[in-house]
Amino acid sequence: MAWQPCRRRDLDAGNNGSDPEISFPVLPGSALEKAALARSGNVIRLFLADRGYLENGQLAPCSQPEAAIHDLAQVVARVMRVIRDGQVETVRGTVIPMPEQSILIHPDTSGAVGLARRLREGITTGGVTIAPLTRHIPGL
Repeated sequence: MAWQPCRRRDLDAGNNGSDPEISFPVLPGSALEKAALARSGNVIRLFLADRGYLENGQLAPCSQPEAAIHDLAQVVARVMRVIRDGQVETVRGTVIPMPEQSILIHPDTSGAVGLARRLREGITTGGVTIAPLTRHIPGL
């Protein structure tokens, strides 16, 4: 099956058109983000804390050695930069904009639970308040 770009009608079909206010979790700059914005404008932009990013804002392929970031201090520093400056350094060293509303950890990363604890500690120590995702969903 060939990859096809996500389109608004795909989102409508998947949602059966039943809830025009649904919020879609998306990677910033992705085809899904564009389709969701065209549909309703309701998106929740995600940042994967322990994954490398390419210059186009997409995740580095898992086949690349820099796709996963294992250094806890580096992950915390990256997240704080994204939160404070809205920027992330790519696997090639370029700094790109990275709007986010939710920080995720790749669940199959070795030590993901410990990473989550360290990340929470780093974020709160850095003076940032962690809030539930529901604050980004219209009507809740």
